Amino acid sequence: MSSTLSKVTNHQILQSVIIVAGCLFAAYAGNYIAEENYFLIAAALGGLLLIMFFFGLGSNVYLLIPICWGLNGQISALPLPFSVRQLVILLASVLFISGLIFKTGRQKAIFESIDLWIWINLFWLATTFLRNPVGVAALGGSERVGGKAYLDVLLGVMAYLMISRFRISEKDANRLPILILSIAAFTSFAGAVGLFAPGVGNLLSYFYSDFGSGTFSDEVDSTISAGATRFGFLLAIGLQLPLYIVCKTNPIKLILPHNIWRLLVYIIGIIMLFLTGFRNGVIQIFIITVVAALLREKWAGVAKIMLATCSVALISILISYTSIQLPYSFQRTLSFLPGNWDQEAVRDAKGSSEWRFEMWKIVLTTDKYIHNKMLGDGFGFLRADFEIALDAMMRGTQAYEGENAAQETFMIDGDVHSGPVSSIRFVGYIGLVLFLPLLFMQAAYSYRVINANRGTPYEMLSLYLGIPSMTLPLIFIFVFGDFRTDFVIILFNVGMMKMIRSSVEGWKVLRYPQAGT
Repeated sequence: MSSTLSKVTNHQILQSVIIVAGCLFAAYAGNYIAEENYFLIAAALGGLLLIMFFFGLGSNVYLLIPICWGLNGQISALPLPFSVRQLVILLASVLFISGLIFKTGRQKAIFESIDLWIWINLFWLATTFLRNPVGVAALGGSERVGGKAYLDVLLGVMAYLMISRFRISEKDANRLPILILSIAAFTSFAGAVGLFAPGVGNLLSYFYSDFGSGTFSDEVDSTISAGATRFGFLLAIGLQLPLYIVCKTNPIKLILPHNIWRLLVYIIGIIMLFLTGFRNGVIQIFIITVVAALLREKWAGVAKIMLATCSVALISILISYTSIQLPYSFQRTLSFLPGNWDQEAVRDAKGSSEWRFEMWKIVLTTDKYIHNKMLGDGFGFLRADFEIALDAMMRGTQAYEGENAAQETFMIDGDVHSGPVSSIRFVGYIGLVLFLPLLFMQAAYSYRVINANRGTPYEMLSLYLGIPSMTLPLIFIFVFGDFRTDFVIILFNVGMMKMIRSSVEGWKVLRYPQAGT
């Protein structure tokens, strides 16, 4: 009786959603028919069909959250200020909340110590909002603007609550890494189209904004010479390819003959990262590879990876003294090593580091950008600072005397390229003290889940999602971090690890029923 009632309720919910969406589409289409704008009508119809498909997935709808997690671009044709990832979470939230209301498809949540720390951090973040209420710049009427980051955190909380209650099948667990990798490839492809075929990219950007010609252009910041091309669009796939390979195969064994193709794919991913010119990406993959070896062969594996890395570094140094000319981005990334590198690349790399150090010194030793270092300023910034920075960037001049306009804008926004410093900017020293334990707890939690999944069908998925989670503390503190994005990433990581843990426990009960008695 209860299962029948559950089916009827879900069916009624689906009908209700379709009816409401249909009415909205009719009103939307009627408006643009009068203007003969059939392109937007077609886009809206495609969106309506996507919503119907989404709600027709039933319980598997939550699987779209990890699949679409990397889709941070927008569907420009839709009059909605949300990324694809945010739209997926919003739509999944409707099903989740309706399930709570009608008590359908509910799964008991297990509350653990890591959940407590998540809610402690959320509570502290809420206090920063109450002390510094923030609005949206486009809507006006608020002294502080830039509140979109709060929405991202809220959606991250919803994703964490939903995913942690979801169980994934063996089949879907095996497919999920491939699907996530495919999304990364799509993102890089979109950026490539926008860079090399801007006419086509601008047309396709109506459907997905990352196709736009300016989204992943040859990114050059204020510390890099004008001739230094950085193919930023390769970052997405460049990070995922090596990660996939070291999760699939022990990185120490990639040199074996039967793993030659996997080694080739790994090298291709590394080359892509060098072409981006982002040293952070190369460092991140190095740490991921070390952790993958550590999980397989303990410290002996780490020693082997370090030996292999030193060998590659020595070969690179020797090449710098030959007639072989490495690409500029390669030399810039390797310039910390002794070698005969392009001096412009060396100056660029040094200038980039000094640029960051200067930002950290300014924001931590003055009150111009962080007004309350102990409690934090919350997300957003004063409208006056926002308008000054915007005007400076549009004119290409300094926002304040003696400071670079781009650097000034980064400091106003809180984009200081440092996890701890950004935490002080948004949640203060107290918030940083609360956040660091959560950072390490989610890494330890992922480690425990990985160990518990050895030899199960969920081992690959736990490695693929757990290794980046384990490396996050090092990246956040020493390499490159941003409290706004990394807090949301932690919510996602914990949700996924709890999902995998619950799924494995259910799988073991079904496979070994006598073990649970």
